[in-house]
Amino acid sequence: MTDALPYLIYFLIPFLGGLESFSLLSKTLVVSFFLICSALSLFVHLRGVYCLDGYRWNDKPVDVDQHPERLWDWADSQFLTGFSVNKFLTEGGRICWRKNKSV
Repeated sequence: MTDALPYLIYFLIPFLGGLESFSLLSKTLVVSFFLICSALSLFVHLRGVYCLDGYRWNDKPVDVDQHPERLWDWADSQFLTGFSVNKFLTEGGRICWRKNKSV
């Protein structure tokens, strides 16, 4: 799906063209929603690129292939594995803190 996303952006053009007729509040809400979704998307994708914890989630603590119910557990989400707000705030806002890159 992500490989088709740049082409799907073209479907926003008619919507953005009609944005001029919206009120200021509506424009602000639409732009805010778009920016929030973009920031969340960037966060999730950067975690996937730079942190190995998401890959380790597949088999630790239990293998997701044998326990597919983990896929629906928001308390154990793959993109948040290893993320701690306290570490994020105290260690300079980095999204991955592993100093040793070895697995």
